[in-house]
Amino acid sequence: MSQGTVLVIGGGVAGALTSLFLKQNGFSPELYERVAAFNDVGGSLALAPNGLKILSQIPGLDKKFLDNGAPLNYLSHRTSHGTILAETPIDIYSLRFGYPLLGIKRTVVLHLLHEELNRQLIPIHFDKSLCALTQSNEHVTAEFQDGTKVIGNYLIGCDGLRSTVRQLLFGSDQPMYTGLTQTIGITDRIGQLDRSEMLNVYGDGGTHFITYPFNSKEACFACTFREPIADTESWRSLSTEQDLKFIQECGFARWASPVDKFISNASRLIKIGLYDRPELATWYKDRVVLAGDAAHATSPHLGQGANQAMEDAYYLVKFWKTNTSDHIKAFEDYTQLRKERTSRLVTAARRQGEARVCIEPEECQKRNEMLSKGINLNDISWIYDIQL
Repeated sequence: MSQGTVLVIGGGVAGALTSLFLKQNGFSPELYERVAAFNDVGGSLALAPNGLKILSQIPGLDKKFLDNGAPLNYLSHRTSHGTILAETPIDIYSLRFGYPLLGIKRTVVLHLLHEELNRQLIPIHFDKSLCALTQSNEHVTAEFQDGTKVIGNYLIGCDGLRSTVRQLLFGSDQPMYTGLTQTIGITDRIGQLDRSEMLNVYGDGGTHFITYPFNSKEACFACTFREPIADTESWRSLSTEQDLKFIQECGFARWASPVDKFISNASRLIKIGLYDRPELATWYKDRVVLAGDAAHATSPHLGQGANQAMEDAYYLVKFWKTNTSDHIKAFEDYTQLRKERTSRLVTAARRQGEARVCIEPEECQKRNEMLSKGINLNDISWIYDIQL
């Protein structure tokens, strides 16, 4: 028996997986996505053990992700001069946390999730940009820019960093620019990554480079800089001229191998500004609730954005399933469980980003000494070791 129609706004990781959990638990989700189609934009992401554990709750979905990504076996830290700070085996993640750290292409993630949505016959509507919503005692009406309206019993805002649902509920608070940008590229896997390694390289003047493979042939890299003026766009592909200018001026191309090879071999470069969101006091209002980046957008330095969206999807529906007659209690329990954890992660990610691009020699030395100690699994278990 259906628990009611749920309008899910946003077809990314949070919206797609929330829809799958809703369907699994007797709700009737309908998914609405702003873009007309998903293009091959963005690079890759690192799915962590906590995210993969969430995916395992949809039968067979974790295996599909594992089959289409690259498990990472080593975590390495070096200076731009080639000095090795630490090389730590991380294949032990599977033993400690149940799953590996997995590099996977962002478009593959969306493809696998939407393939499952289609298999489960969950309605997906593209080219639907939300512009207004109204609530009554029993319904939510969503209005889109094309003039269409739909009515459901509830609405979940999974529409990302610049969430329209969040703005309509709580007013126009803006994403906060972290002072950092990234230029992202995709290239062939290079010899140093044959052992499936996540490599971090630290420069002297506020720069950082990270790379890891996402399949058997390709790898993604990201170059992080300090920039005082925020990019107004979240994602922007660079033109050929901008590509060449970046390669000539970035300085990374003169770093020790293999950074120079990654830069020169990149097939495409994309520039993004890095943002996070101020904490909200609550994530819901009446019959509307937020999930994923719409609730707690984070900078990428801990690799937890998509993983936390997955956790939101699972726990929101879990609480809702046990409180189907009282959605306010379900939404409140979900918010209270998730708010403290995600706020801690947003703060930790921003702090990690600052450490990666520190400028003062004393700060850089202190960071390098800390990195040289390697990983203590007990220090990161709060991120990866979740109980369902």
